[in-house]
Amino acid sequence: MSKTGDPGDDSYERHKRDAAARQAALSAAGRAIPELPPVANPKRRSAAKQDLGKFLLTYFPKAFPLKWSKDHESIIAKVKQAVLSGGLFAMAMPRGSGKTTVCERAILWAVLYGHHRFAMLIGANKEKADESIDKIKTELETNELLLADFPEVCIPCRRLEGIANRAKGQTFRGVPTKIVWGKRAVVFATIPDAAGSGAIVKTGAIKSAVRGANYLRPDGEVERPTLVLLDDPQTRDSARSENQTNAREQIVAADVLGLAGPGKSVAALMTCTVIQPNDLADRMLNRATHPDWQGERKKLLYAMPKHMARWEEYRELVADLLARDATPEQVQKAANAFYRKHRKELEEGAIVAWPERKRPCDVTALQSAMNLYFLDPEAFASEYQNEPLVAATEIDPLPTADQVARKVNPLARGRVPLRAQRLTAMVDVHDRLLFWAVCWWDDDFTGGVLSYGTWPKQTKGQFTLRAADPTIKKATKLRNILPAIRKALDTLLPELASQAYKRDDAIELRPERILVDAGYGQAMDTVYAACRESPFSHLIRPAHGKGISEKHKPMSEWPAGEGERGGHHWFRKTGKRGIRYLVTDVNYWKSFVHEALSMDPAEDHSLSLFQSPPHIHRLFAQHLTAETRERKSSGVRSVDIWSLPTAKPDNHWFDCVVGCAVGASELGCKIENRSRLIQAQEPAAPLAVEPPSVSYLEL
Repeated sequence: MSKTGDPGDDSYERHKRDAAARQAALSAAGRAIPELPPVANPKRRSAAKQDLGKFLLTYFPKAFPLKWSKDHESIIAKVKQAVLSGGLFAMAMPRGSGKTTVCERAILWAVLYGHHRFAMLIGANKEKADESIDKIKTELETNELLLADFPEVCIPCRRLEGIANRAKGQTFRGVPTKIVWGKRAVVFATIPDAAGSGAIVKTGAIKSAVRGANYLRPDGEVERPTLVLLDDPQTRDSARSENQTNAREQIVAADVLGLAGPGKSVAALMTCTVIQPNDLADRMLNRATHPDWQGERKKLLYAMPKHMARWEEYRELVADLLARDATPEQVQKAANAFYRKHRKELEEGAIVAWPERKRPCDVTALQSAMNLYFLDPEAFASEYQNEPLVAATEIDPLPTADQVARKVNPLARGRVPLRAQRLTAMVDVHDRLLFWAVCWWDDDFTGGVLSYGTWPKQTKGQFTLRAADPTIKKATKLRNILPAIRKALDTLLPELASQAYKRDDAIELRPERILVDAGYGQAMDTVYAACRESPFSHLIRPAHGKGISEKHKPMSEWPAGEGERGGHHWFRKTGKRGIRYLVTDVNYWKSFVHEALSMDPAEDHSLSLFQSPPHIHRLFAQHLTAETRERKSSGVRSVDIWSLPTAKPDNHWFDCVVGCAVGASELGCKIENRSRLIQAQEPAAPLAVEPPSVSYLEL
């Protein structure tokens, strides 16, 4: 006979079954929702059912600590109307006004009270959409006022303790609640007689997961959204692209407004910021082109102060104190004293939308608003006034890749025109390839691309750096990248320096300056060593590109130390590595190259390519047109800020041509008869110091 505890003993089997039953009972009890407490304040809950403003102030006092402006009251009334009665409403408010906060909580108001059973949150991208639903989930999990007055919604949510898997077994009175607590979808618990029972909140990005969005309930019912929030449905990149703007406008018209299904209409809210004229926000707010959206465009200041000269004195006072290293407290004290002394004159003519919106350290909301204005006038016009400065951004359009590929002169590859005085070259260093270009220049900066290529040479006419074959490692047969780059430079630099190009009068010219990109991270020391130890080191300059913005001191005002020399938007230094190197203002020189590319080849100061069919220059032209620019102004000067789009196309030959232009400037080429585009980047008057950081003025 087996002992107790032996697997064959019947009592042991009963013990296991009993233990399993007890564990199952405990688990079920843990997932079971107990009887819900009564609503803590029925009168309070009832009072907010038809009043969105009361709901916001009652249940989210910390989110709305300031007294609302008249604009807020108007916006909230329109949102309420759209939610309760249907319709479309687009709103643009100054940054920081809480438009998204209002609308996200309006979505919560709509589903808690049963005004809508399915609400959809749509963002410019997936991340933005996920942020909105995360905020709603946080309110349900942490807001004690909502817990008190909406226990039928909040208690089931809190019982999950943030663990989505617990939703599967949750019950109320022995019946599954069918609650869902997903990353991009929330379904409220099914509770008998509860207004928000089974309500759905779901997210999606505007370019995906919108068309045909629905939710299949466990009983087979297909639910479709009847309320939609489009929260800032454009990005800065999409706003600059007419094609992307057109595509998003079409998505809003066809996909978003069709979410409710055939024969049904959807109520929609849109929060937006006008980034530039005719972007998606600008279009949707225009009642002439989209009267159905009932667009409202609100501002921080409805009228600027009358006496701007006195405000300039205020700005100069602040800038001067910061330049002398005054503390933020000292600057603020002086600024406030100036404001109080000249208050009547400073405030005359100004109309402030929200008097309560002020930093605690400022005297009035107008002072806070003008601080933002002086921080960045263009950003202020866009983000706080919703009226981008057309004049500040209205610059000549950039040439397209097709236009650049066709911008050729009559000379064959490697042939130099009679007017050419000097040649320059540039090498752009990467771990897979070296890109290079050689250009000719007249003394007045008329120029042309003589030749370009890669080391090692590629076998395909169309290729990318990422998919290059052969690579530097493959060509050098070296495993480690730094020795491979060094060997590649030791091969290419002598080839560039010794290559003779014949001018039309039979005189042979060779590059007089070769710039080599020294900014490629781990290879910096390798590049310097290759340049220093080359037999042609007297021709070669390691180069570092620096993006000088509108807030920086221009290079023409950099102080020159011993052995240093400042040039036209470049600075020559001698470093610890024992060789002269250049620091270049790449924003300026990229604008210079593009302006030259935009000119007719027959014009002085233009830049053209050697004679070849457009398809031969296609890839080269794509590099030269890969970047985008944005005009920025400091009030003293305007600067083009260049950047790569998010797709990060190859731009390496663009860097090479820019380097060739810088090399020509160092050799003595002069930029005369500058156009408006280039002149705009010169300081209007000498600056004694670099415009100081004024981050303390941020609201």
